[in-house]
Amino acid sequence: MTAAPLRVGWYRFRVTFRRRRGAYLSLVILVGLVGGLSMGSVAGARRTQSSFPAFLARTNASDLIVSPRLDAPTPDPQFLSKIAHLPRVVAARASINPSTLLLGPGGVPRAEADGATGLFVVGSYDGLYLTQDRLSVAQGRMLDPTRPDEFVTTSAGARLSGLHLGDQVDLGLYTPAQSLLPDYGTARVPPHRRVRMRLVGIVVFNSAVVQDDIDRLPTFVVLSPALTRGSVPCCFMVGLQLRGGARDVAAVEADLARAVPDAAIVQVTGIRTASAERGTAPLSIALGVFGGIAGLAAVVIGAQVMGRQIRADGEERATLRALGANRITTWLDPLLGLGGAIVVGSGLAVVVAIALSPLTPLGPVRRVDRSRTMAFDWTVLGWGSVALVASLAVTGAVMAWLGA
Repeated sequence: MTAAPLRVGWYRFRVTFRRRRGAYLSLVILVGLVGGLSMGSVAGARRTQSSFPAFLARTNASDLIVSPRLDAPTPDPQFLSKIAHLPRVVAARASINPSTLLLGPGGVPRAEADGATGLFVVGSYDGLYLTQDRLSVAQGRMLDPTRPDEFVTTSAGARLSGLHLGDQVDLGLYTPAQSLLPDYGTARVPPHRRVRMRLVGIVVFNSAVVQDDIDRLPTFVVLSPALTRGSVPCCFMVGLQLRGGARDVAAVEADLARAVPDAAIVQVTGIRTASAERGTAPLSIALGVFGGIAGLAAVVIGAQVMGRQIRADGEERATLRALGANRITTWLDPLLGLGGAIVVGSGLAVVVAIALSPLTPLGPVRRVDRSRTMAFDWTVLGWGSVALVASLAVTGAVMAWLGA
């Protein structure tokens, strides 16, 4: 290829741009919108599939949740300390089940306060639900850990208790001895202390984002550490973060069986993550397939626009041939403008894909993901734009060669 065909092609591009700009603009818009929809769908599929692991990472999730066995003869006051000092455990945060009851009019304990309906009162003891396994706020705000008069609960907990955001309720605190009395939970055992509490937030536990309806109970009212620190630290749940993450789960389970035989495994985060990813897989696959179809449509529609433009200039190329232009010259005549439109349209497609990213992830994580930020999946955007430019450029080059 000599410089002469390039000079002729550049000259032709400049003098015909005003007349051809409508076709160029059509190609830019079609490639940008349809190609952007394609890349946005594929990027959304990847974001949806990885949404639950990413959500767990943002909540500083535990790798393993353990609790004392229900059939343990007596509470072990060293339960938390024993677990925290296991070789592969790097962090252990606990919640406790203090002797507390929600009170109704006249100080009478409410029927749902003792867990009979699946509603339990728990308290963060040393950061569980606040810094580790952080609760996600669906409505309202998170409780202030320095205020003993604030609490949060789940949507199921609010429904069971009949409470709404901003409502106040009395909470009765009882001594361990009182909780063992036969009349505990009735008006005949008055609370050791009574606190006026306000519901400040509706929250979602990171373990409850992906669950079946049968798993929605039991559910919890969560108290502030400022209130529960004064209670007897009888562990209810202990979240463990392991040095090797999911790889150390089996080894830590063996360590627990030897060192803390009263510990029961409540949840393995890796198993729940795998279950969540299986649940979101159909959405991800659907988005990916749609993105592939949209990408194919972008190439087909772009080819139609280019073919129409090449055919429209057939008489001018015949004139060029009559004036002595060779096939390379007549081949380059439409390509410079169409190639530029393809590149600009692919850049627009990247912008459209980024603009569409706040619509994902889809699935259960979306209801607790308040960020709604734009995502830059450079793997999809980079390779997608290269594939779009390459496929359209090759298609346009073949059509122009045949038309030359």
